[in-house]
Amino acid sequence: EGSRIAMAAAAQSEAAEPQRLLVLHGVDSDTKDIQPIFLKHPKYGCKVQYLLVKGEVLEVQKVSGEAGSWFVNDFVEPDGQLFVATKIDPLFLLLPHLLEARRLKKSDQGKGSSGMFVPIDQLLPSNSAIAKHVLGLRGSADSLGAICDVRDVCDDNFYRLSQSKLKKWLGLKVERILEKGASHIASPQAKKMYAIGLLSEYLPDCVFSDLIEDHGFKKADIYPKKRKKAAWENQAVNGERGGDEVLAGPVSVDPAQVKKLRAKQKEKRKKEEEKKEKLKKAARGTKSILSFFGKK
Repeated sequence: EGSRIAMAAAAQSEAAEPQRLLVLHGVDSDTKDIQPIFLKHPKYGCKVQYLLVKGEVLEVQKVSGEAGSWFVNDFVEPDGQLFVATKIDPLFLLLPHLLEARRLKKSDQGKGSSGMFVPIDQLLPSNSAIAKHVLGLRGSADSLGAICDVRDVCDDNFYRLSQSKLKKWLGLKVERILEKGASHIASPQAKKMYAIGLLSEYLPDCVFSDLIEDHGFKKADIYPKKRKKAAWENQAVNGERGGDEVLAGPVSVDPAQVKKLRAKQKEKRKKEEEKKEKLKKAARGTKSILSFFGKK
């Protein structure tokens, strides 16, 4: 209920590109209304694919099994992967930029300093995909008041991320997950840990640390074992996808390509370090140009 199945496909022939089965949850739309874009993930900072559909931002999750295929009309698609798109609160996407916009120095953090108020056009990088596609969505600018202090100066609004408002907003998110999405867990303590763990996938590390502290947990309680990162979370892989431009179609990651890209980046860092070391050694034995003009 509340979902719509759409096929993003080329012509139905053996030579055509693989068809993708996409489930749009809570959105009534056809494929012509879907606009794929890349935005920075609020937790990992790498670019991942989202969908814009009729003024809503949807995140895309891929579900794949060991084997499977789809029957589409009279055509068989051998790739049995399923893509599920669900709504995401735009404030999660804006949160990392709001943190950066405060322009807090490390020396000021933890000393009661709240940072700077900035106008809305300085909250996000100019000409970025998030400024173009997310902040302009209906209600996005108005909803900033849920986590920001707002000042009206000469009929212009200035914003600053508020720790107290952010804490309250996240608390409401936890309560909603406990109410709607944790009924399969019996223990109240385990339910809350589950809710915080789910939220943590959308939060920068500093916000996540504050959240678990507010609820009396430690990071080890939420992640008892070291969590294995998905391939898309690696900055080296996503860095190869380009900038904020709109790209079409789901992106698949080849494990061999991931390994190759990681090795390539590691080798690049090694060469840069060697080059820096050589320059340092050369500089130690080089006279300053001023020494040639001194008294003899």
